[in-house]
Amino acid sequence: MHRITARLAPLVLACALPAQEVDLAQASERLQEALARTRALDAVAFQSIESTDEALLRGLPIPPKDDVQVNGRRAGDLLLASIGYDEDEVLLAGGRMLARQGGGAWKLRRNCLADGRPLPFVADPLQMVGLLADLPAKDRAVVHAEPGKVRDADVTVYTITLAGAAADELLFAGFMPRTAGPRAMVALGGATDLLPKPQVTLDIAISVDAATGHVVRLQSRAYVKSTLPGNVRIQVQGGGEFDEADEEEEAEDENEDAAGAPLQFRKGLPVRKLTRKISLTEFDVTLRQQGDATPIELSAEARALLGLKG
Repeated sequence: MHRITARLAPLVLACALPAQEVDLAQASERLQEALARTRALDAVAFQSIESTDEALLRGLPIPPKDDVQVNGRRAGDLLLASIGYDEDEVLLAGGRMLARQGGGAWKLRRNCLADGRPLPFVADPLQMVGLLADLPAKDRAVVHAEPGKVRDADVTVYTITLAGAAADELLFAGFMPRTAGPRAMVALGGATDLLPKPQVTLDIAISVDAATGHVVRLQSRAYVKSTLPGNVRIQVQGGGEFDEADEEEEAEDENEDAAGAPLQFRKGLPVRKLTRKISLTEFDVTLRQQGDATPIELSAEARALLGLKG
């Protein structure tokens, strides 16, 4: 898996400092300053890449889901984004959304592309930064910091980890795409009420430009662990069977992790083991052109559809 990591590896070359050389309390303060500085911007361009690894689909004889790439720009209250390589564009403003394909006419849409296909997750990087800035100090505490590079810029990579309700709140607020996991898949069969709530661990690496103090990259990994009750069994045609008979093996894996050394970090993110109950979503957002005040040009038709005056 790790397709995002492979694709973006040339962009970030980080070497971890020894833990004793990092003042984590001071790092937390510096991170908060960078978040506040970045959220105050009124414009930014961005590229996001989303990759998913569903636990129940892992190892099945079906091709993995393609990564989803979105390129966009936020300027004032407008967000313009292009989806993948199919010439799909969306324009969001004031609770309304327009979509078009191949440079055609803009059309009013909600949660779908111009031709009706589902709308992939479209990040608002300034909102993402704002959500991080508004976290309680205990949830925003830096657990690791290291130097690195994003493109040609020297950066400091700050790492935070959230779990339980804190991770849920950030995901529910739209910080990044949410991993479906077994809970949603079994819901298709009407068994949702039988399943316990998945356990979420959310690791976030925030790269801050040493020269400007702005956030230039947000790397997120959401690990979602779902536990099936003993009387529930899932099987996908052609394989992929999973039930509580795997519980003993999973427990052994977890005990091995618990008894091992402290977490190791690679390019700002903890290295965690994936088991057959853990689904993973990776979301990588690179920010650029911070503060570029060039407005997004809109046709009179687009402005009318969005309900904008002037």
